[in-house]
Amino acid sequence: MIEYRVDKNPLYSETIKKMLRAHNLSHTGPVELEERHFYITENKKLLGALSVHFFWDWVTVGDVYYESLPMLRALIRAAWEHFKHKAVGIKFFTPVESRFQDFLESGFSAVATVRNVGGFDYYFADLNATSDDDGSIQVQSVSDFQQEQEYHTQLKQHTRSFNEHHGIKGMTDSVQIVAVEGETFVGGVQCDVYTNTMFITRLVVDPAYRKRDIGKTLVEWAVREAQKRKVDVVELGTTGFQGREFYEKQGFQVVHTRKDNPKGYDCHTMLRRL
Repeated sequence: MIEYRVDKNPLYSETIKKMLRAHNLSHTGPVELEERHFYITENKKLLGALSVHFFWDWVTVGDVYYESLPMLRALIRAAWEHFKHKAVGIKFFTPVESRFQDFLESGFSAVATVRNVGGFDYYFADLNATSDDDGSIQVQSVSDFQQEQEYHTQLKQHTRSFNEHHGIKGMTDSVQIVAVEGETFVGGVQCDVYTNTMFITRLVVDPAYRKRDIGKTLVEWAVREAQKRKVDVVELGTTGFQGREFYEKQGFQVVHTRKDNPKGYDCHTMLRRL
C-alpha cells in the first residue's frame, strides 16, 4: 500500500534530485552549467552588477543592479559576449514593469506577460544579440563572486532594497511530500512557497511504480498544502520530455513557452489558479 506524507527527510530530498537528474540526462545527455558575475566599479564602489547562470543552453539573469541605462547595457553586452558562442539567448523575467522597460531599452524583446501571479504581473523578455559596445564603460567578470566579496555584499544589499521598495518577498516556506511503500521510496514532490504562490520545483515517480496515479496524487497533496497556506496560484516549469500533458490533466495551463530550452525541446511555464 502506498502511503503519502509531508516529510522533510534530507535523504528523500537527495533521492528526488538524483531521480530527476537521471531522467533529464537520459534526454539531454551531459549538460554544461556555468555561473558568471559581471560588475562595474569605481574607487571600490559598486556602480553596476549582473549575476547570471548558464543551463540548458540559455543564460538566466539573476541579481542585477545599475545606476544608469548605459551601465545596464554594458553589463548585458559583456554577458552576451561571454556566452554567445554556446547560448541560444539570455532570458529575464520580473514583476516590476519599470525594470522590464529598462531591459527592453537595452536590447531585450518582450515575449510574454502573465497577469496576476501572487498579486503581481510578470513580464518575460529574451535577448539573442546585442549592438556593438563603444568600450566607454569597463566591465569586469569573475566566475566566483567570492573573489570580490565586497562587491557581492553590495549587490545583495541593492537587491534587498529594490525588492523591499517594490513589495517583493522571498521564499517563506518549503514543502516536500513523499510516497512510500513500506520502507521503499516510490515518488516525491518538492515545492517552494512565496507570497500567494507555490512553485513546484521537482516531481518524480520511480519508473517501476508508474501508471498507478502516484504523480497525480502527489500533485493533489501539493495543491492541498498550497490551499492550507492561502496560496492563489501553483506554478511550475516543465519540458517536452518531462510532463506538459500530465500537468494539463491536473488542471495546469501553459502561459509561456520558450523554444530550445534545452535545444530541441520546448520549455513551458504552467499555472494552476486555486
